[in-house]
Amino acid sequence: MIFKQLSLTKSYIIAFLVIAMWAIFAFFTMNSLIETQKKYAKLINLSGKQRMLSQKTALHVTHYIIEYEKKQLEYLKSLVITMKYDHLYIIANLTSEKMKRLYFKKNGLSTNVPKYISSLEIFLEDPSKQYSHNIVDESEELLKQLNEAVHAFEKESDEVVDELSQQELFILIGIILTLILEALFIIRPAVVFIGNYTKNLEDDVEKRTKDLTIFNKIFENSNEGMVITDFDEKILNVNSAFTKITGYEKSSVLGKTPRVLQSGKHSSDFYKKMWSEIENSGIWNGSIVNKSKSGKNVYEDLTILKLIDEETNVVNYVSVFSDITERTELMKTLKHQKEQVQYYLDVAQVLILVLDNDYNVKMINQKGADILGYAKEEIVGKNWMKTFLPKDIQSDIKKIGDDIISKTEVHSGNENCVVTKSGEERLLLWNNSTLVDENDNSIGILTSGIDITDQRENERQLVLHAKHAQMGEMISLIAHQWRQPLSTISVIVGGLKVKMALDTYDEEYFNNQIDSIIGLTQHLSNTINDFREFFKEDKNKSSTTLEDIVEKSLSIIKPILDDRDISLKVEYLSNEEIFTYVNELKQVVINILKNSEEILVDKKIEDAEIKIKTYSSGNSNFLEIQDNAGGVSEDIIDKIFEPYFTTKGGLNGTGLGLYMSKKIVEEHCGGKLTVANKDGGACFTIEL
Repeated sequence: MIFKQLSLTKSYIIAFLVIAMWAIFAFFTMNSLIETQKKYAKLINLSGKQRMLSQKTALHVTHYIIEYEKKQLEYLKSLVITMKYDHLYIIANLTSEKMKRLYFKKNGLSTNVPKYISSLEIFLEDPSKQYSHNIVDESEELLKQLNEAVHAFEKESDEVVDELSQQELFILIGIILTLILEALFIIRPAVVFIGNYTKNLEDDVEKRTKDLTIFNKIFENSNEGMVITDFDEKILNVNSAFTKITGYEKSSVLGKTPRVLQSGKHSSDFYKKMWSEIENSGIWNGSIVNKSKSGKNVYEDLTILKLIDEETNVVNYVSVFSDITERTELMKTLKHQKEQVQYYLDVAQVLILVLDNDYNVKMINQKGADILGYAKEEIVGKNWMKTFLPKDIQSDIKKIGDDIISKTEVHSGNENCVVTKSGEERLLLWNNSTLVDENDNSIGILTSGIDITDQRENERQLVLHAKHAQMGEMISLIAHQWRQPLSTISVIVGGLKVKMALDTYDEEYFNNQIDSIIGLTQHLSNTINDFREFFKEDKNKSSTTLEDIVEKSLSIIKPILDDRDISLKVEYLSNEEIFTYVNELKQVVINILKNSEEILVDKKIEDAEIKIKTYSSGNSNFLEIQDNAGGVSEDIIDKIFEPYFTTKGGLNGTGLGLYMSKKIVEEHCGGKLTVANKDGGACFTIEL
């Protein structure tokens, strides 16, 4: 009755809606039941499989510890991968809040399964009994939770099936109604369904086409070469970067294997290990040398991926590689240059050292290692101050190093000892430079040292030799200075004896004469002290003045100058303190004065005169000693400081006096000794 009141179209629509409603209801109910069953079946299967794998992996770990068979590890690795993928699927497809709470509760399966897998991966990297015990314990705990999960999935599956089963009556009614109405409306629903299906299919094709277009753009425009092969490793496609890097066109490599690129630089074992890793882990990454079409070696950073389907069957292999030939060649060049620099440093005959800001040795050359008596490997990384310097100078040298690093002061030309492996101390002369980075920040010290131990010993021997050579002259000076006081003492004693013989004793006279004798003997004693001080070797520097050095030198040599009728003119214009080797400078002054005395006597200069003058200028102090003996011949003035050069003849001179004087002033005392002709004589200038 109701349908008669409705138009055909409305009746058609209502009937269609009823059919559609029941059809949809029946469809979704059955589909839901089927999908639920499938889903729960898979989850129950996977959780049961997880339960089995937790025991199986623990068993294989135990077998490996007992048997140590490598195949156990390989099989264990595949089990771990399966367990990991199955766990990810379960986590992604949990069916209810109840199951999520079961998995994600504190210390639940979402935590303990990855933890157990991580323990297995650690064991694969480093198999040991300690890890195996942990894995067995974790497996037992995991088994309980997985049992609980399996039972929970089964229970929940049964509950859902029961709930869906209750809807069977409604499905039966729907089926009957559908059978009645589908005779009338079978075509239109089919058309609608086909239309919808076609539209959905078109949408899916459009989406896939769009995704494929994006992939193709990435594939073709990538700067990295890309190769896609099938499961037999035959090339299916390559991109333009592949052609650019290798020189092979796509058409010439399709259907072939990537072995056409092999350069012969790698052994068969290399490729076996590479493919073994790809098959086991699904990926390989490393550096490889291939060959371009022109025969040129191409260095590549290569990654190979294995693509599998849902059933773990190999579908494709994808290779992605970058051309690192230029970078590799550059690294080779840099390595060669570094080796060349190290070679040049090693053949250098001076110690060359690089320190960082904490004074740790970053580099030392072979000469430095030889001086210290260590191998280079024993020196690099050690703290220079604490390991290779005497303890008593470490704090002073550190202050110098701090100045160099902070660039507040440059210290070069300083001398200090190093301690060798045998405990010997060697004296080195140092030159230092601050090392900076591109921002001009200090990053360390570059220093070079010349071993002057033997040189200093030779110079010390030369100084002693020069002093011994002057011994005769000094004894002559002593005899000259003692002659008059001894004569006076002899006269006084003779007079006293006469007085005593004549019995004309006068107590006051006797006391005066005895005081004179005491004064004369004190003078003789002072003379001996002066000469003893002259021959005493300087060990350390001390504070003094040029005036004091001149006065002490004149106390030794002035009597002989007076005896030779040589007048002295002394002018002191400075009394600045200097820090130097006092006795060595006195030797220099006496040597120059003695040379002037001898040349004045040899040339029989009338009104013979020696001028001595001290003065200061800027930061320097000067001592000039000038005679009026006519000066030094221009032919020899540049030679008089050379060793063993003398104008006195073989019997009268050693040629060491002025040579050693210059060495003392310039190398020991850090000054200058020069000579020039001035005002009719030779003028020697000492600058400190």
